[in-house]
Amino acid sequence: MGWGAKAKPRELGCIFKESAVVRVEEERPLSEADRAAGVVRHAWARLGARADKRSLRLREVEIKTADQHLLLVTNLSIEQAEFNLYAEHN
Repeated sequence: MGWGAKAKPRELGCIFKESAVVRVEEERPLSEADRAAGVVRHAWARLGARADKRSLRLREVEIKTADQHLLLVTNLSIEQAEFNLYAEHN
């Protein structure tokens, strides 16, 4: 499936190389609870160095703790992600 205008959006998460180009479009505010959980960035972004190869708009959440660094990227909104987690466990 390509990223073009005719591609239908789907729920996705992705794994990519450390060298991947992430273009942040909008930084989102962090709450005290976010910071306490180790969240250091919450943003809307696109993947890809060239404009003609950029991905659809993605949510990026970066978490750093003393021993881990995690970068989560998805096209789900926070509300959609919370619903999906709830639905999977009930």
